[in-house]
Amino acid sequence: MRKPQPICDLAGLATVATASAAFLYALAWANVLSDFWVVFLIALPCMAGASLWAWYVNESVRKADAEKWLMGVLFTPLFGAMSFAIDVFTGSTHGHYDNFVQAAFHAGSPFGIVLTVLICPVGTILCIGGWVRGVLIESLNPPPAPDS
Repeated sequence: MRKPQPICDLAGLATVATASAAFLYALAWANVLSDFWVVFLIALPCMAGASLWAWYVNESVRKADAEKWLMGVLFTPLFGAMSFAIDVFTGSTHGHYDNFVQAAFHAGSPFGIVLTVLICPVGTILCIGGWVRGVLIESLNPPPAPDS
């Protein structure tokens, strides 16, 4: 495994922070969040902690390269959309709601919309940061040249 340098971690964390801010700003712009800064100040340490945990503690993803992180970036929105569709379907069986989001929030499961949000956007943002970090690790630590 290639050795990560601190600049790789900083770039990954900066990417996670930027993507988190962009997502939360979009929610604030759509009038879903009433106080952007409070949510951002709570979410940022959580996202940074989750990133560092995935990069250094979690055995299954600690050795992931940039290609595996990119696959996560591509597939977490798909899994999040499927989870959201299940939440909407389950919630709509409990009554009539004005829109899909209300139906998803009334799915009745202990996980429901929370699991959906953890998959996408949280998982997607972590994968984006991991991908940036992985690309930097691979570029700063080229593979050894084959002996000839």
